[in-house]
Amino acid sequence: MGIKDIFHVDGFVTRAGTRVPPERFAGPEAASVALLREAGALIAGKTVTTEFAYFEPGPTRNPHNPAHTPGGSSSGSAAAVAAGLCQLALGTQTIGSVIRPAAFCGVVGFKPSFGRIPTSGLVYFSRTIDHVGLFTQDLDGMELAASVLCRDWQPSK
Repeated sequence: MGIKDIFHVDGFVTRAGTRVPPERFAGPEAASVALLREAGALIAGKTVTTEFAYFEPGPTRNPHNPAHTPGGSSSGSAAAVAAGLCQLALGTQTIGSVIRPAAFCGVVGFKPSFGRIPTSGLVYFSRTIDHVGLFTQDLDGMELAASVLCRDWQPSK
């Protein structure tokens, strides 16, 4: 899986899309990453984010058309799934940073209700409105990932 570069991941440097020295972002592994690892997920790497998950775009391109935008701050995660580099990627949404990149890159995006997925271990943009979101290639993959991460998950089938 791919992890947006505002999540702390053991063994990976967190840069938050900025040139600020990464030592400034040191912290324990994100709870969502730990839950996925416990379920058997393998971390392929970090995905590009806009600077501090806000505005300044990163170098990510839309894998379906490099001349088009891949979306918002979680665009690296959506593009990685769309390009087949991973089947699952974590992102975050404060405004539209999961739903927009998912739509622009043609993948399944899920932004659950606030607090359903723990946010500890992030470089926050806003502690009161940041959500952890998911990107997958299909609905079956999304249901599996959501069942691991979402508190009180109930299958739809």
